Amino acid sequence: MMRLHRRGFPIYMSVIAVTTLVTGLYLFWRFTGGFDATVMTTTHAGLAFGVGGSAGILAGLIGGGVVGRSAKKLAGLSTGALTIADDNVHRALLAEIAALKRRVKVGSRVVIGLQTAALVFMSVGHYV
Repeated sequence: MMRLHRRGFPIYMSVIAVTTLVTGLYLFWRFTGGFDATVMTTTHAGLAFGVGGSAGILAGLIGGGVVGRSAKKLAGLSTGALTIADDNVHRALLAEIAALKRRVKVGSRVVIGLQTAALVFMSVGHYV
């Protein structure tokens, strides 16, 4: 993780996520004629694209807010854990690292589920 962090992977993923969200909102705006509520709520395609877009936006928020922040903090703590000599402080730091790893793992699974939902709804939007 430290190697990926040093190479700028989090910045790359943030740029990709923001670009995807902005272009998705633009396409939804174009499809609905300026976010027309009647198109979004009365057509099956509008509902499918709306649900898929909402899942994608929620995945982006959780990915950046929970997973991204936790991974950044985890990278910082991992480098500091190697230099601590006090056993009690080291154990507390390892417990915090384990909690952050669980948070990244659960958050990543939630994001993958939301992205899958977004993919399915966006894929079938034109066919319903």
